[in-house]
Amino acid sequence: MVLGLSPLLPDGTLFTYVDKSSHSKPVELQNGEINSGGSSTKVSDNKKIKKAPIAVLIDNNTGSSGELTALCFKGIPNVKFLGSDSAGYTSANQTVYLYDGSTLQITSAFVKDRTNNIYKNFPISPDIQTNNAKSSAIEWIKSQIK
Repeated sequence: MVLGLSPLLPDGTLFTYVDKSSHSKPVELQNGEINSGGSSTKVSDNKKIKKAPIAVLIDNNTGSSGELTALCFKGIPNVKFLGSDSAGYTSANQTVYLYDGSTLQITSAFVKDRTNNIYKNFPISPDIQTNNAKSSAIEWIKSQIK
């Protein structure tokens, strides 16, 4: 999901996984390539869209991978988050396979955004709380275009 939005994101650390021992694993975007823990994915066209106002709409239906995607935009000057608090599934999980074939998901790390806020399964709060995020986003974007 993030790679498709990479033209809107500046190169650098998008967010960082932080484990219980405070070890960090950054997820980074560099020249159209996302790197995380040794694996990478690259986009074929690396044209950046610069200085456009970006409205990120979130609510309680924005969870897990949607929250991590949204967090990639946290702390960017031309970005505003609108709506209501996200679901609060902001963690990395590890699967443990049990002897009887069942599985157990264990939280193995939390997420730190580019402003150094750590989300320990806390929701992301918008910059502008609103019940009509779409209309508010349109108003905000219009106010940013000069």
